[in-house]
Amino acid sequence: MSPIDMPGSLCLRSYQQQALQTLHTRLEQGVRRLVVVAPTGSGKTVQAAVLMRDFIAREKRSLFVAHR
Repeated sequence: MSPIDMPGSLCLRSYQQQALQTLHTRLEQGVRRLVVVAPTGSGKTVQAAVLMRDFIAREKRSLFVAHR
């Protein structure tokens, strides 16, 4: 099961799944600093929640920063 397909109450849209898959791919390639840029209302917070859930499940460290 891929990290994006993990059971939970969040249902991702296709473009959100694609963005998270790209993030996971880049992380596997060794890239450590990533930025996601998306328009208002595109579900960035949901994507961040899923990404944090994935990191917690793998016992990995992460930092999520948002400008207010």
